[in-house]
Amino acid sequence: GKIEEGETPKQALCREIKEELNGEVKEAHFLFHVVHFYTEFRIKLHVWKCDLILNPVEDKLHKWLKLKDFNKYPMPSGSAKIFDKLVEQIK
Repeated sequence: GKIEEGETPKQALCREIKEELNGEVKEAHFLFHVVHFYTEFRIKLHVWKCDLILNPVEDKLHKWLKLKDFNKYPMPSGSAKIFDKLVEQIK
């Protein structure tokens, strides 16, 4: 999600987790940035490792995956950059 005016990246993370997953962040550790370019602008993606107080339940729209299984699913190129960098870090 987008960082709203006046928010830190960590505050935006916690808000987005609440809005999108109805979850609450217990701990969050910043991992790295990824810069992604679109035709008319660029974005800086902040990547975090989070522990939630309660993990959201799986349903028809949500499923927990292991990192090794991410490449089996289509994803936007910015997300693919994050996946590639995570895989590099665990090798």
